[in-house]
Formats: sequence, C-alpha cells, structure tokens
Amino acid sequence: LKGFAIREDEIERQLTALKRAKFRLEYGPIPPVEEKDLFGTVVARRSVGSVDLTTGIPWVKYDGLTPADKKGLAKYCALARIPAPKSQAKDDEEFVAWLDEYSDSYPWVNNAKRWRELNDVQIILEKLLIRKMPNGRTQFSTRYAGAGATARWSGDGGLNLQALRKANLWIEPDGALTTKKAHTAEAVEVDVRGAIKCREGYKLVVADLSQIEPRCIAWYTG
Repeated sequence: LKGFAIREDEIERQLTALKRAKFRLEYGPIPPVEEKDLFGTVVARRSVGSVDLTTGIPWVKYDGLTPADKKGLAKYCALARIPAPKSQAKDDEEFVAWLDEYSDSYPWVNNAKRWRELNDVQIILEKLLIRKMPNGRTQFSTRYAGAGATARWSGDGGLNLQALRKANLWIEPDGALTTKKAHTAEAVEVDVRGAIKCREGYKLVVADLSQIEPRCIAWYTG
C-alpha cells in the first residue's frame, strides 16, 4: 500500500494542545499546588479542604483515578444525587442520553464529556503516527460496506477515513476550549483532516455518496 502523506508537525502541535486541554478539564484552570510535568502520568493531588465540583473531574482531581473510572463516576453521582450511568460506552444510547441530560447542570459531567471527545481525537492522531510506514506515508484500509446495517464504507483498527469530521474546536495556550468565532491568534485548531496532505501537484477531494443507504437497500432487494 502506498498510503497517504501526513503533516507530522501539525499532528504533534495538535497532540500537545489536546493534552493541555485534557489536563485543564481534569484539574480545572488553577494549577496543582505541587509543580509537575504537565503530561506526566502521575499527577500531584491538590491540598484541599473541601470538594469543588465546579471545575475539573473530581474523581481525577481528588481520588487520582482516570476520567473513565466507573467507581469514581458512581461516587460523585451519589454525592450529586443523580443516577450513575450503567455503561460509559460512547455508542451506548442510555449513556449519551445521560450526558445530554446532566452535562449542562453539572460542570464535572460536561468536563468528562468533553474529555472523552478530545481523547477520541487524540487517539486518531496518534494512530496516524503509529501507522507511518518506512516510506514516510501512513497505511490505511477501507472496508466496502463495512457497516453491515447501512452498507457504509468503513475503516479498520479504529482509523476510519470515511468519518474524519471537523471538530469546530480551538484550544488556547492555557488549555481553554473555544470556538471559531471566539478563538485568539495563538489558539490551535483541532482538525484531523488538516493533518493529511497529498503529493505535490495533486489535490485532496472530500466526496460524499448521496443517499447511499437507500440505494444499497434498493440494490439488495432487486
């Protein structure tokens, strides 16, 4: 496979911004009391007298757990007197409904939701680097009708070039999340598509198959 070319410097720039934004979502805008490496795996806990649920993700900030930890989430749901979701799978309908219901009223729920969104983008960018071949290009594959129910094209190994959406999100130098209308000149745009490039003399084209599902159903049924 020839693969496709990637902008490694752009990927590294976005990854650095994503890690900074995730750190802010985990701990809030105020830095920890103890100095530490921003991207270290061990995080210094704050010395606090009471739990602050207005910033950060509390089970990360106070208990040293990961953002996806089920027990940590259940603990602070109980403190807030709201039901804990049975699943945290991003494609679980009940979990998506739970996020929609409580993310506006409880900042830490929204922080956990945004953290997951940023983490998904980070994983894709890291896979672009991991799949880089000796020729300097990134390997990918396409499954025709890979999505059985809809016959949509899909990818494999968590890298689906058929679904690289623009996040419409910018990250400021301090890790704050902002939008296209509000961002400063120093902000980094989160854009996976912008990390892909083509050879000189060629152009990248984004194409969409119109009404692909009913067309495939019509073909299957004759």
